[in-house]
Amino acid sequence: MRRTCAPPHCGGSSRRQPGWTPTWLGSSLRQSARLLHNFSQTATALRDRHALRSGLSDHEAAAAIWALAHPQVYRSLVLDLDWSVGAYREWLANTLRATLF
Repeated sequence: MRRTCAPPHCGGSSRRQPGWTPTWLGSSLRQSARLLHNFSQTATALRDRHALRSGLSDHEAAAAIWALAHPQVYRSLVLDLDWSVGAYREWLANTLRATLF
């Protein structure tokens, strides 16, 4: 049986005020923004070494790295779908290579 909850326990309408963000969501957004910033620096370093694929912007490269290397992808593939860590690492390396270089 699926559990549901009523406001205000689930962040329902009684708490939806302009500028209000659930604590866990704000934390997750900050972490994602930090990751994207770090991956932007990685993309710039790759560009400086002339390693990025022609036609791929630093912004696109950073977004690709973020989407593929995001911790939620690891959790989904390894923890939820029972991939081995080795299979995940191999997939990630191959996919990043095919996407960026």
